[in-house]
Amino acid sequence: MSRSVAELEALLARTEREGVSAAAREAALARIAQRINEHPLDVDGTLVAIAEAARTLMNCNGARVWLLVDEHLVPWASNNEQSEIRSRGSLSVRPLR
Repeated sequence: MSRSVAELEALLARTEREGVSAAAREAALARIAQRINEHPLDVDGTLVAIAEAARTLMNCNGARVWLLVDEHLVPWASNNEQSEIRSRGSLSVRPLR
């Protein structure tokens, strides 16, 4: 089956986009793995790194992770301009029985 030049160009463009996306995913996974290796006990930092990577890979405006601070869940928000822990509120954590 013969394909037209336009079909081949479209296929090439799609393949190149997929390659760029795959490289970005691999780089994000490598950064997260390196973070885990360098700071194995920093669960909060790892969750933040995962949220940042997901936000970047999905080309989203923001991401949120709930971090445990003392006995409260506090939202950590990330957007394109800044990352911060917002103290507008928290949720009390009750132990599971």
